[in-house]
Amino acid sequence: MSAFGIAWILASPYLMGLGVAYSRLINGLVARFVVGATALGWAALAALAVSVIFVGGATGHTIALLVAPFGGLAFWVAKGGGGGSRPEPEPPQNKPPARRLAQPARKRPHTTAPGRVRVSASRRGVGTSRNR
Repeated sequence: MSAFGIAWILASPYLMGLGVAYSRLINGLVARFVVGATALGWAALAALAVSVIFVGGATGHTIALLVAPFGGLAFWVAKGGGGGSRPEPEPPQNKPPARRLAQPARKRPHTTAPGRVRVSASRRGVGTSRNR
């Protein structure tokens, strides 16, 4: 089998999935017949595996090339809820308010370093003519 054949078998299910996702016509058909489309997809994947593993040769390769795109139909599922909207969440039941546990007061660790002595800027000579 050529490199093109292998690439086709690997890429065509994904291309079919993209076609279903982006084409309104194909998406509508798959949505209308989702059970049949999914069954067709899984049957195609089974036929693909059988043709490559057990049949082999030119016949197996031809079958694999023909059924590979339909494997892209295997992963579509029906979505409940109509229109893709999420159901409204249930309102919370009347739960008692959460209780806070009593905690001991926070204490800062005492430092043993001596306090700083502040000197005003005019005493240090900052910004005065004494520095020149």
